[in-house]
Amino acid sequence: MLGETLLHYQITAKLGQGGMGEVYRGTDTKLDREVAIKVLPSAFAQDKERLARFAREAKVLAQLNHPNVSSVYGFDQDGETWFLVMEYVDGEDLSQRLKRGPMAVDEAIEISKQVAEGLEAAHTKGIIHRDLKPANVKLDSEGKVKVLDFGLAKATVESADSSELGAADAVDLDSNSPTITADFTRPGTILGTATYMSPEQAKGAALDRRTDVWAFGCVLFECLTGQRAFPGNDVSDILAGILKDEPAWNGLPDSTPVAVRLLLRKCLKKDRKRRLLDMGDARIDLEEAVADPTSAISQSFAKGPSPSTFRTPVWAGVCLAMLLLGGFVTWGVFQFGQPPSESPVRRLEVNLGLDGPLNLLGDPAVRLSPDGSMMAYIEVLFTGARGKHQLHLRRFDQLKGIAIPDTGHVNDFCFSANGEWIAFVQEGTLRKASVTGQRSQVIAKADSVSGICWGADGYIVMGSSEGGLRRVLDSGGILEPLTELGSKDVNHTSPYVTPDGSTVLYTAIQDSGPVVMAKSIPSGSPQLLVEDAMSPAVLASGQLIYVSEQQLMAAPLDLKALEITGASSVVMENVVAEVEGRSVGHFDLSENGMLAYLPGPFELPRFRIEWVDRAGTRTEVLPEDQYLSISLSPDGNSLLYGLNTEETNELKETDVWMADLVHGGRFAMAAQEGKEWKPIWSPFGESFVYSRERNGSVDLYWRPIERTGISKLLLKTKTETLVGVWSWHPSGKFISFLEADYRQKGTKIQIGPMEGNDQVGWKLGEIKTFKGGNQLNWSASFSPDGNWLAYLTTEHGGHRIYVTGFPDGDREYLVSGDLEGVDYPIWAKESNELFFAKGATWGIDEQQIYSVKWRVDEGKFIPEAPMPWIGATTTGIHMTKDFQIHPDGERLLVKTKSEDRSGHHFDHVILVENFEKYLKDLDRKSD
Repeated sequence: MLGETLLHYQITAKLGQGGMGEVYRGTDTKLDREVAIKVLPSAFAQDKERLARFAREAKVLAQLNHPNVSSVYGFDQDGETWFLVMEYVDGEDLSQRLKRGPMAVDEAIEISKQVAEGLEAAHTKGIIHRDLKPANVKLDSEGKVKVLDFGLAKATVESADSSELGAADAVDLDSNSPTITADFTRPGTILGTATYMSPEQAKGAALDRRTDVWAFGCVLFECLTGQRAFPGNDVSDILAGILKDEPAWNGLPDSTPVAVRLLLRKCLKKDRKRRLLDMGDARIDLEEAVADPTSAISQSFAKGPSPSTFRTPVWAGVCLAMLLLGGFVTWGVFQFGQPPSESPVRRLEVNLGLDGPLNLLGDPAVRLSPDGSMMAYIEVLFTGARGKHQLHLRRFDQLKGIAIPDTGHVNDFCFSANGEWIAFVQEGTLRKASVTGQRSQVIAKADSVSGICWGADGYIVMGSSEGGLRRVLDSGGILEPLTELGSKDVNHTSPYVTPDGSTVLYTAIQDSGPVVMAKSIPSGSPQLLVEDAMSPAVLASGQLIYVSEQQLMAAPLDLKALEITGASSVVMENVVAEVEGRSVGHFDLSENGMLAYLPGPFELPRFRIEWVDRAGTRTEVLPEDQYLSISLSPDGNSLLYGLNTEETNELKETDVWMADLVHGGRFAMAAQEGKEWKPIWSPFGESFVYSRERNGSVDLYWRPIERTGISKLLLKTKTETLVGVWSWHPSGKFISFLEADYRQKGTKIQIGPMEGNDQVGWKLGEIKTFKGGNQLNWSASFSPDGNWLAYLTTEHGGHRIYVTGFPDGDREYLVSGDLEGVDYPIWAKESNELFFAKGATWGIDEQQIYSVKWRVDEGKFIPEAPMPWIGATTTGIHMTKDFQIHPDGERLLVKTKSEDRSGHHFDHVILVENFEKYLKDLDRKSD
């Protein structure tokens, strides 16, 4: 085609050829600039469906504007020839550079950091590359990096049989590694370049952004060593190595920073559940390696330990394990050759390398064994039918934590006094499991547990979300009450039994807030120790340790008299506490003086609220603030939203506000004590319903829109089972809301009949369960015509969106397709479209918004394949509504997280050895 012209693009040179077609250098004669032109195979012109999908993919890629990503300019047709026009990048590609040998370490890090930045930007837009390799990384004359062919591996030529894998039409001529191509619409096929394939890619499994993380690790390894991470003579050898072998880690240069070594291991985990999840974290690791490439830790790791290094064997194991698994030293004195008698204070930050966050709704999130040799914790994984809270054990003399058998769906746990057992509550049953991995044993039935402690006397004491403390012998038996609720108490939680078994300390939740109480066992009178405090523990020195306002506090305690004998003092700032309304401080103490805690503070992120049109253009509606669930009025002119109003950034004091989107201005609509949020407009636009959480109960209120309107109670509850109202039927006759079902260990969609109107008020009738069981069911949304109900359920595996007829609900229709981890269905008012978000269903994370067009044929609901809305991402918080669709169907209203890193993913733990010496040092400094 040299010398030919496609539309106004003149072909000047051939750059390469591969399974995706031929690539040429050309000139855009209209704009007088050089471009790269990819001429697609003729098979595309003959396959309208594939061509349409490729066009949609090109549109998505055209929205990706980043300095480290080659831009897409257009997708055009000239006669029967279809071609893609892209940015032309002059210079050699990384595969050509690596033919001359490995790079210097600093050069490899800088190039890889730019690649990571490009991948991070693409993943933010919901785009995965799936064929990252050195040949797809261009280096210009100024050292800038451009990643090529983003996302284009999704549209490939027909599957080649094994005899064609080495042929020219299935091989990228810019790379010596075979490229395997396949029909991307066909399940169970393999795509990508063999050497850089992830294990799941080699198996033909469904892919996500972690397959790019793997390929990135392969590229970084090759830059540092000049050798491929998984070499082989043919495709079968390469794939066998990917699935079974480890890279030649000893081939890394001695000067490779430890942060880079650890990053490579995290990227090249064969089990993607244990692999690094986010390219942003890879970028940060590389930036830290650049900032401090020759730290003492890095040098000792590279050179190996000195003979005096391991005179304190347990902590030597701690440090080695943390270095190998992502832990790193933040500050402290690390002189392991000192005699044990000097016992220095040591503090380490441990990255547990989890796929999901630590469970912040337990009590607390981490536990230490009495001798300080082990740590237990729960990882939250929202996969499968109901999600999973998996209990893990991490021995500090081993390199990684392990899942304890038979401990899924666990919330509260603790070690036995001798450290040989772990007690835990699993689906209403108190059980115990040996730390050696034996199968668990049932101790007793135990509902509504909120914190447990196992005393040396053989009793396990349990807090309660509905009453006082209870205890039972660890050999089994009947639960017996240990405390009774006082006149001001709501419940008793977070028990702590002193080592001699004589006293129990606990948190009493009262109307005015949490307080720390103490009681002699078994029949002493409760004594108030500290107000505005939670999660008590006692050191061997007799000091009371507790949490108040996300600070770890210490106070001298007379255990015999059960009274504080001096002033309290702050000993540690920013300890995670009071998450989702639970008065829990996330720390633990071992009997030998070690402290473990979650570093905070737990802060809500700040958001902007923006319009996003169908071209991906964003327009700010409301400036940065701590917005929660949002609800757009039926006419699209006003917005109701929850707003966090407490200066501590904790989700405790929230109000419902309304903003005028046409004339400007905003003001509080419901601002009483407690958490008022999750508003839903009536379908007539003159009133709304919202949730109010206070003192352990969640109630529903109705309120008119007038500024002088008064809120009226719709539904009163005694517990936190009611999560919040979700949708109001267009007729006004029903509302849907979510309720936790502690008996079934799931959540259920409730439908409540409504009577009244916006002027005189509404009343709620008898509530009926629409969908329940031992799975998650929520986000039930009525269609504009009232004939359909969309909702999320995990009944059939995974988090997926279904639609069923209303009110019959006799048949379910899957609308989210193959997408996993989706939530929050919302219907367009004027067009047959249903929207939902794909992303985290727990914690705080960015989500891509998808739309599904649908029709009804002979009474059947028929959805099309879900498609992403270009440029439409929102940042979600667990169980809040974070986007809305304008009534005209042409604009989405979204919440966008600010650039700070607040509200982070909690998978780090701080360990402090010799905590009592740390307290003494603080006392000396204060004197």
